Amino acid sequence: MVAKSVNTNAAKKKPRGKAFTGKDDPRRSNNGQRSAAAVMFASEIRQIIVALGEESVSNSKGERRKRIEVAVLGMYDRAMQGDVSAFNTLVERVEGKVVAPVELSGRDGGPLEIVLREVIKETNAND
Repeated sequence: MVAKSVNTNAAKKKPRGKAFTGKDDPRRSNNGQRSAAAVMFASEIRQIIVALGEESVSNSKGERRKRIEVAVLGMYDRAMQGDVSAFNTLVERVEGKVVAPVELSGRDGGPLEIVLREVIKETNAND
């Protein structure tokens, strides 16, 4: 008789548990929206970025520019050097994100067929 080897490491690992679904995610409120704390945190970060962006800094030539201008010019330089991510970020901020089109169709591209089973059952039961 041949003895089977047992993987003892697998038995010692903690179970990973179940991933959050939309309803039980503690980072979201009951209606799927961000919690009040998350909204407040995002607002605070936005205010800090605006305040810092308005501060002036000197570049290597001694020219004074706002921090936000320096950041945008840096992003522009990266985009012009071929950084696709930088280019997409600039375009999305100026033009807005592209909305992904959603098209629903029935079989073979035809119209959708809507079936009302409960209404049909009730109609047949009354006949």
